[in-house]
Amino acid sequence: MSFNSAEREYYQCLSTDPKKTIGIKPGSKCEELDTGLEYIFDGTAWKKKIVSSSINGSFANIKTEPLVGAKTVGTVAASLFAGASRLATRGYMKVVNVGTLPVYYGASSVTTATGIPVQPGEVEIFEVGDLPIYFIAAANNEVRVEER
Repeated sequence: MSFNSAEREYYQCLSTDPKKTIGIKPGSKCEELDTGLEYIFDGTAWKKKIVSSSINGSFANIKTEPLVGAKTVGTVAASLFAGASRLATRGYMKVVNVGTLPVYYGASSVTTATGIPVQPGEVEIFEVGDLPIYFIAAANNEVRVEER
């Protein structure tokens, strides 16, 4: 499926679908519906879109040491935090997927089919305060969690 504008085209596909390269306008975008990943066509090949995250405010305002922990995301959705429980003064949480499988996040009802994926090697930052974020994986997978 696609729709066109004057300068570029927008496509949606599955990760298993081949992405055509003939007749595609440079700058066109493709979203994989099953992974949520986005690609941009550079004129010869589809390149994965790099997503950046930012934190509003100043690092000068951070007055506490980060709480960091190694966690295993399993096959049952569970709230994720760095220590034995959520940091009471948490402003944000950073999750680094150091495992070999994608992990998925969302509300308490998250599944691997409905969650937003964090691929191996990717980092996700949440400005959540004390709200819980739930994670799940298809099999046990290691992540690192930082709370501040």
